[in-house]
Amino acid sequence: MELDQTQFAHRLVSGMSDAIVYADAEGVIRLWNRGATRIFGFTEAEALGRSLNIIIPESLRERHWQGYCTRMRTERGPAFAERDARRARERQRCGIPP
Repeated sequence: MELDQTQFAHRLVSGMSDAIVYADAEGVIRLWNRGATRIFGFTEAEALGRSLNIIIPESLRERHWQGYCTRMRTERGPAFAERDARRARERQRCGIPP
């Protein structure tokens, strides 16, 4: 039996109980699964095409969009910098050159 990878991926993502939300570079929701509906309360039809603001608390939006825009502009964010610094320290501790 041949496995259609696209159909398999769609079925896997849509049926997961965890929320899976994909937004484009502008922060517009392009994918929303059943888990996202269960967790956030918006149906797929309500969420698709809307801003991520529908799931970001108002008090966190400014910080979120600063990080999001940095990530979209540089393809890196603070979490990557922290990870890279931690890896460099671990390599140094083990005597591995950078």
